[in-house]
Formats: sequence, structure tokens, C-alpha cells
Amino acid sequence: MRSTSFLSFTTLLALGMGSLHAQAVHPDSSEDHRWSLHLGSGYHQKRIGINWESAPLWTSSFMGKTIELSSEVGIAHWTYHGPRAENQTRALVQLSTIPVFRWWVDEDLFLEGGIGATLVSKNELGSRQLSTGFQFGDHIGFGYRWSPKNWLGLRYSHYSNASIKKPNNGLDTLQMTWRTAY
Repeated sequence: MRSTSFLSFTTLLALGMGSLHAQAVHPDSSEDHRWSLHLGSGYHQKRIGINWESAPLWTSSFMGKTIELSSEVGIAHWTYHGPRAENQTRALVQLSTIPVFRWWVDEDLFLEGGIGATLVSKNELGSRQLSTGFQFGDHIGFGYRWSPKNWLGLRYSHYSNASIKKPNNGLDTLQMTWRTAY
């Protein structure tokens, strides 16, 4: 593993562990931890991911509604399904840690957004050049809590290196999400 990839991985791991520590500071939280499954599709690519989400680390009121901050730590597998070219990478693995803000519009409907760090195992996927193993991940979405421990959502996510290095094609995906609490 190259030294920059190792440094990026170490940073990502530290951020993820920091979110676990931050949760331990708030043992009185009445909210549960959640696991989520993400199924996504983009331009000639598919993504499947599993995330662990902390209970809210912070809550406040905004326009009379609750807004909360949680942390997601996840792993995903991407596959390319476009036109074949010789020596193209057909799959990669992604690790991520992303803080997520969630605004509860009513008791069961929410809007969410977040931006954080991700690492990818390859610097390309099909014809998409990523140039670096470190990528920023950001997303916006909405969802509905259809039972106390189960939520469904729709999320648009974008992953790129913010032009740290060119080319910076990035990856985009529209994802269905299902969360369950424990």
C-alpha cells in the first residue's frame, strides 16, 4: 500500500473511531444505533453498501423542527457495467465515514445531507478516472420512518477528490436506503 494511501486509511479510521468515542460521551441518548443497506445505480455503475450509523451525537431545533447530527461508517462495493475496454477496472471497494445532518420535517419524514471522507481501492472504475484513493463523499436525501426501528430513504451521492489531482471524473449514484435500529 502506498504511503499516501496508508495515511488516508489511517485518517479515515481515526475519524470513524472518533465518531464511536463521541457517541460514548452521550450514554443517556434514547435513540438507537442503526445499520443501513444502500442499493445504488449511476452512469454504467452499481453500488451496494452497508453502513453503521451512530445514535444522534447532537440535536437542536431549527424552524420548530428537530435537527440532529449522526455519524455513518460504511463499506461499499462498486461494479462497472458499461462498454468494455481493455484493462478497465470493473470493480472497487469503498470505505467511508460521513457525518450526517438530519432535519425531521415531521415525526416520520426527514431530509438529510452530509459530507465526509472516503477511500477507494482503485483510482478508476470503467471509464471514470478518480486519480486518488482519497475521495470526498457528499449526499442529500429524504426518507420516511415507517415503524419505530425501520426507515426507507432515497439519497443522491457524489464522490470526488475536489480536484486535488486531475482528472477528477468522480462517481455519482442514486441510492435506495433501508435502515434498521437495534
